[in-house]
Amino acid sequence: RCFALPVALALSGRSVADDVAHSWEFEVRGSPVPEIAVFAEAEGPSDQPGGPAVGIGGAAEDARFVEIDGELREVAADIRDRYPEEDWARLMRCRIRWGLS
Repeated sequence: RCFALPVALALSGRSVADDVAHSWEFEVRGSPVPEIAVFAEAEGPSDQPGGPAVGIGGAAEDARFVEIDGELREVAADIRDRYPEEDWARLMRCRIRWGLS
């Protein structure tokens, strides 16, 4: 699979247009790039345990994220401080499942 990721975007660390999917995101997934811009749907109150996924734009500078069921979630500070990185996704999945995060 071949795709182009703008260097300036990668080095910026944060995106200012989190509601718009960039063309490289589709290319990474192996999906065809749509001809019209794809916007994220506005999220209302969530009925899922743990609430809506934490957006990267509102996170602290030292925040770390893991992908849980296709959504980025911020790793809780106590998990980040006490456990190795390879355990973070498993531990956060448990927290979310049981509504503790």
